[in-house]
Amino acid sequence: MRYPSLSACVTELVAGFCAVTSALWGIVSEAQGESPVKPPTKYAVVATVNGQPITTLDVFLDTIPERERLAAMYSGDELDKKTLEIEIESINRLIDSKLVFDRFKKRGYKIPREIVERFIDKIAANVAGGDRKTLQEKARKAGMTMDDVRMKALERAAVMILLDARCDKAVNITPKQVWEYYRDHKGAFAKPASVSLQILYLKPYHEKLAEKLAPMLITADEKAFSKLVLLRSDSSRVTNGGKIGWINEADLRSEFAAELKGKPKGTVAGPIKTKEGVYFVRIFDKKEPETPPFEKLRKDIRRMLKKAEVKKKYDEYVGKLRKNAVIRIFLEQK
Repeated sequence: MRYPSLSACVTELVAGFCAVTSALWGIVSEAQGESPVKPPTKYAVVATVNGQPITTLDVFLDTIPERERLAAMYSGDELDKKTLEIEIESINRLIDSKLVFDRFKKRGYKIPREIVERFIDKIAANVAGGDRKTLQEKARKAGMTMDDVRMKALERAAVMILLDARCDKAVNITPKQVWEYYRDHKGAFAKPASVSLQILYLKPYHEKLAEKLAPMLITADEKAFSKLVLLRSDSSRVTNGGKIGWINEADLRSEFAAELKGKPKGTVAGPIKTKEGVYFVRIFDKKEPETPPFEKLRKDIRRMLKKAEVKKKYDEYVGKLRKNAVIRIFLEQK
């Protein structure tokens, strides 16, 4: 196989390690009982691809970051509904990945060892302080070996390289296409108000701890809040200071919206008591509503148009793989 600009794309591939890291971190957190999202109590097969199973555990691990974002936006039946939606998306994504990896293996393609090792280094940096012995110990506690971790890294890299060659490299978007799209859809680029949040989560039985932490958290800056998240949060995702990314203000769950509405950057709200636990929420950053000019949007539009074209090629490629595969989905087991 002729790899597409392989030396240049190593960094990009390593940047895509998140799914592997989330999976490993999710397993370790589940084993230690630290995650605020609930893993399945019983593992069932939800799909098979040419006889290879996809389980509820696979889906859970694949969706951990999305589940935690949803928990900041919804609750109750609406949260259950949205969670089911991402689980269905995950099943299809996992099916596609298995098909692509099978094609990779059948064609006899190889992944340079350096790429796999860099993936593993990044996983170690994210969940084990950069120490592979610590990573190995965490994996062991989760019922995994370093060979299992290496295989996850290998599969991720293989799927990314093959899809990059088949889909991404085949798409070219011209400046004319970018300008014409902006001209015809200018109104669609109006951006609503949004917030980037840091969240410290405590389990329900830690209400007294929440009261103790409240004076420190309410006045905490980014550094102090991040430190308290690392030391005290019951969430599995503590290494990034509790940051969950950008969310439209209109999409915040009602409990958070009520406390944060109209508040400035740096505000900390809490303790916010919910049925699943207690939250402290810090506004890490804010964006006001705006309609950006073309120059500011040019790169984003090009990226969006390319993404749409890449998806078309992806759907065509994976569609052909699906036609020649035996796929069974057992949603009744969910």
